[in-house]
Amino acid sequence: MKKKMIALLAGALMTAAMAGNAMAYFEQDHLIRVVYDKTVMTEVATDLGKVKDIITAAKSGPVTLGAGADSYLGGTLATSALSNLNVAYYAVNVANKDLWLTSKTDTQSIATTQWGTTSSMISNTLGIYAPSATSTVTLAMTNPSSYWNKLDGNGTRVGKFNTTYTVANGEMNLAALATGGEVKQNLFFWDNPSLTSGAAGAKQVTIKTLSTGGTQVASNVPVPPALFLMGSGLLGLVGIRRKKQ
Repeated sequence: MKKKMIALLAGALMTAAMAGNAMAYFEQDHLIRVVYDKTVMTEVATDLGKVKDIITAAKSGPVTLGAGADSYLGGTLATSALSNLNVAYYAVNVANKDLWLTSKTDTQSIATTQWGTTSSMISNTLGIYAPSATSTVTLAMTNPSSYWNKLDGNGTRVGKFNTTYTVANGEMNLAALATGGEVKQNLFFWDNPSLTSGAAGAKQVTIKTLSTGGTQVASNVPVPPALFLMGSGLLGLVGIRRKKQ
């Protein structure tokens, strides 16, 4: 009986430990994709994972995320026309004062010192998505803590991440995907000490929203010319060796 109780207790402790280590979604430092359709007032938010891990992985080649069960084309948006869908990506770390936002341009500056307001609003969206305990959440855009309300200003600041951008560069419409085009954005990073008016973001990765419902992330770092030369040299040596053989 005693041994049985010990075994049951050990099992309970193991279960508790595993639960504690379970994947948590919509946390600080996680890259969030939001796709919304204003005609049905619905947004679909997907946690793509830790933004720094994604950036690191992309250095080895393009990474596809948020597909399959996490596709933005599932659920309510399954019947939406691509021309009715808009997409944006963002991440925040309030403690470290780090901010990542997408832009459809190759360079992006911020309008004014918006760290406090913008980080708080992003945290609000994470707070409304997280309780679902799933990586993809469907939410009514009328919710006071939705992306649409907090960062698009209920339609008054679309694509500006509150008032962080002066121009609506933060979002892109997905209409181009219907005709074989692409929807490509750049993810920029700001560290709080440089969050002053006109501060330029550091480009991190290129993000493509795919017609299949997923997201492809690729590095902006080009392969150094020296590596191309080294590769060409190695291929030349292989060719010479084969001729000799």
